[in-house]
Amino acid sequence: MDMKALNTFHRIVACGSFHSAAEEMNYAQSTVTMQIQKLEADLGVQLIERGKKIRLTEAGRLLYEQSLPIVKDLQQLQNRLADLQLGDAGMIRLGATEPGASYRLPVLLGKFMNRFPNIRISVDIASTPALCEQLLHGTLDLALCSAPELASGLYFEPLYTESFGVFIPPEGHPLARQAGIRTEDIRGHRQLINSKGCPYRRKLEI
Repeated sequence: MDMKALNTFHRIVACGSFHSAAEEMNYAQSTVTMQIQKLEADLGVQLIERGKKIRLTEAGRLLYEQSLPIVKDLQQLQNRLADLQLGDAGMIRLGATEPGASYRLPVLLGKFMNRFPNIRISVDIASTPALCEQLLHGTLDLALCSAPELASGLYFEPLYTESFGVFIPPEGHPLARQAGIRTEDIRGHRQLINSKGCPYRRKLEI
């Protein structure tokens, strides 16, 4: 079944005549007539009784009623594809690490979604190595994370510099009395620290 001819059939029913449908679709009336003739030939039934006013045959009414959802879905699909081509719709698979996922991402996503309401976003929160693996396997489109390993095959663009927050020692700790604490000051002291692959830990270990 020719979908273009089916759409023309629905426009004829909606407009009430071949002539009005042709004007609305910017077709010559002969083109509309040929499309309906081809549709009837393909289906092997007469769909429209011609006259001063068109009237659907029993087969025409059945086709119209049963194909109405198909035509609507096709129109929606065409609109979505057009939006996708213009960059106004689609799906973005985003990865992020903490604390950026909680601290920076909500504001950025809010602004983005206000500007592009038809674009859907999925967010996967994981470590930088895990996100890099997903990028390499194509299950993510981009990631907000620390720098990947050298020779990973990924492109990295620095967006901001993350600084350490505060050093929190327990009550009575020798460093608690110091006005300022340098990285070398904490050497030799027991620390509660992030996992081995964490970029903050790597900074401390350098």
